[in-house]
Amino acid sequence: MNLKSANNQLPPFLFREKVDSGKEAVQDFILAWTIRCSAEKYSMVNPILHEYAKRITFLLIYGEHRHEDDRYTIEGFEVGGIKVPSNFKIKEVNVIRQKIGKIDLVIEVKLEEGEEYVLNIENKVYTKPRKWQLENGLKAVNENVPNLREKKLINLLIYIDEEIIFHKKKPDVGKQLREKCKRLNYKFPDIYT
Repeated sequence: MNLKSANNQLPPFLFREKVDSGKEAVQDFILAWTIRCSAEKYSMVNPILHEYAKRITFLLIYGEHRHEDDRYTIEGFEVGGIKVPSNFKIKEVNVIRQKIGKIDLVIEVKLEEGEEYVLNIENKVYTKPRKWQLENGLKAVNENVPNLREKKLINLLIYIDEEIIFHKKKPDVGKQLREKCKRLNYKFPDIYT
């Protein structure tokens, strides 16, 4: 079963309502906890959870959008079949939640081989980013993350599902949002991916 057909068969991650009611905060906590579980110190606590957390962190850092359809993937891998290279070991994860401007999550990831990444994550459930929200998030990260020049910045706009980013009813709306993300150097995976 491919990812696209799986999306159509699964229930919504969270029930839709007009008001967020903390759903983005729940998504923040789940993502932050999952990425923290990718640190090597948890590899023996729960090896299966650790392996899946590493796959997710690996995908967030190294994933890209295919040119032909904007789907998020790692070249040469099916999303469900990602095997993380054995040298991808996470030494430390530092989560900063909503302390920098109004950014949902800023997560620092240090690999054992020395590379350092900053994941600037804007979570969305079923709404588009507010006007200037992505730009303001970039500005806040650039002004507030210590030693950012020594780290690789990964900007992510993560949706609960692909409805907004690929907007089936109004494809131009989704395309405009994807183009804005590309222009601002944001990746736009969804939770199913």
